[in-house]
Formats: sequence, C-alpha cells, structure tokens
Amino acid sequence: MKHYYNLFLVGFVIMTPLVGTLEGEEATNDTGTAAKVRDLWKLAIVEDQRDYDGMTKELRKITSNSNDSNEALTAQFLIGRIELDRAQNEAIGSFLKAKAVLEPLATKHPKTWQGQMAQIVSLHILQLENHHREVIIGAQKALIEIDWDLFGKNAPADLSELLMLMEDKSQLTPDVMRVLIVNSYLELKEAKAAGQWIEKIQDEKIRQEIQNQLIAE
Repeated sequence: MKHYYNLFLVGFVIMTPLVGTLEGEEATNDTGTAAKVRDLWKLAIVEDQRDYDGMTKELRKITSNSNDSNEALTAQFLIGRIELDRAQNEAIGSFLKAKAVLEPLATKHPKTWQGQMAQIVSLHILQLENHHREVIIGAQKALIEIDWDLFGKNAPADLSELLMLMEDKSQLTPDVMRVLIVNSYLELKEAKAAGQWIEKIQDEKIRQEIQNQLIAE
C-alpha cells in the first residue's frame, strides 16, 4: 500500500525502521526499573536496534513484575512497537504479536500516554492490513478521544524524559489521524472525501506536501 505522506510527526512511534544489533551497547549508570526502561527505549526507538528477542525478553521481565506500573505500561508499548517492526522487516506477513500487546494496552489504559500511543499505532496497523473503513472510523474517534496535550504541553515527566532522547522533537498532533484518514480514503479511491480531509490538516507543510504528491502522480 502506498502512503501519500510519511508520518514524520510520529516517526519514533510508527515509521522509524529499527536497524543494528544489541551487542556492545552500554547501559546508563542508573539502576532500577525506570532506568532499564529508558535504556531499552533508547535501544529500540532512538538507536534502532534489531535484537528483537533480546529486547522483548528484557521488557517482559518488567511487565511480569507489575502489569499496571508506569514502567510496565511503557514496556508493554515498546514490546508492541518492536513486534510491529519485526513483522515489517522480517516480512512475516502478520501483525498478530504486535496487536496482541497494543490493543489490550489501548483498551485497558486509555487515559495513559502509553495506551493512547498504542491506539495510534493500532490504527496504523489496520491501515497496513488494508482495513481502511475501520481506519477512517477509528481515526475520527481518536481525534476526539486522545488527549493530544499529553504529547505536548501536558506531557508527563517520564514521557518528556524519553522524548528528550529523540533527535526529532516534532510534537505528536491530531494531524497524524487526519493523514491516516486521507491515506485510507485515497486507497479506497474516494478522492472527494480525501480532499475534504486534506483541507482539515492544520500543518501547512504537511497539507502542501500531500497536495504536491497527488499533483505529481
């Protein structure tokens, strides 16, 4: 499936490919579960590691101790994100492992940033699976349900600390959902509806880039 715009606003959540190896990485000098989660986030999201089994093994140790602690929720999200990348890079043709983690996280913890990120990534997976009607409905609900300020001015301290590790400081905004809707309408060849949602995109740069790509085709 062709995406008409790369979701750079959530590259660290959805689109960033994971590359490299885990061997030889140095952990921080901090101790404790929070530090371990931070180190694994850095390996999986920032430094793009591909030791899927090694990373998920360490993360599952954290979730097994407490399924509802803040660190455990972050670990659950990371497991889902890693399994999504595994499915894409190893071409295994199934997102079942990623969905098995992300969907319950989004359902059981909808008010947390981890649950809301899981909701966003789950919609992305639906689009990869060509379930475009479900994406359109789900993304419109997400525009209302997600507390977008959690990823901006009201970001909790733990998320702010993790995002400080990122080179790209782009803020997650509702435009991510609008782009998903546009992509799905275009895949369904419903150009009029896609055009209406393109006009709703707030970021002028994103809106113009999509329009330019459509003109170039």
